[in-house]
Amino acid sequence: MFSYQPLYTLQLLAAAFSLALLAFVIEAIRRTHLEERYALLWLGAAGALFILSVYRPLVLSAQRDAIRRLTQAVALLEHRVHEQATSAL
Repeated sequence: MFSYQPLYTLQLLAAAFSLALLAFVIEAIRRTHLEERYALLWLGAAGALFILSVYRPLVLSAQRDAIRRLTQAVALLEHRVHEQATSAL
C-alpha cells in the first residue's frame, strides 16, 4: 500500500490544481477579464481537467483489482499443477 502513496499525492495535487484553475476562470469571468467567447472554452478545459484528475485513479484502481484477481488465479492454477505433478510421482 505504501508504493501507491505518491500516486495518491499526485491525484490530490491534480484535483487541487484543477479546482484552483476553475476558480480562477470563474473569477476572471466575473470580473470581465476574460472575453465571453473564450469563457466557455476555459470552463470546459478546467472542468475536463478536474474530471480526468478524479476519474483516472478510479480506472487505475479497477485495473489494480483485475491484476490482483488474475495473479491469484494464476497462483491457484500453479498450485494445482504442482499438486498433480507431485501426486503422479
